[in-house]
Amino acid sequence: MRYEDVEPSEAVDLIATLPQGSLYRSALLGYTELDERRELAYDIVDELRRFMTLYATGSTKDAALTVRPEHAALDAERRKRAKTALRKIEETEWEEV
Repeated sequence: MRYEDVEPSEAVDLIATLPQGSLYRSALLGYTELDERRELAYDIVDELRRFMTLYATGSTKDAALTVRPEHAALDAERRKRAKTALRKIEETEWEEV
């Protein structure tokens, strides 16, 4: 079978079944995905933190969650935007009103 012989819908189905951590999915998403075992372990840790916070405060509102790779990538992007905004504010000549 050649690449050209695969129907587009079948190719999409094949791509959708790639495992977490595959080179394609990692390149597509821009970060290294967690394998299923590690994702489940993070979920367990998050639930334990929620339970401890609920027990201590009566609410799960401020429970600290495990930082996952995709969250770290988002945080890096937010920091970059904040630096850009701060630089623009500092470089702008302001008039007194």
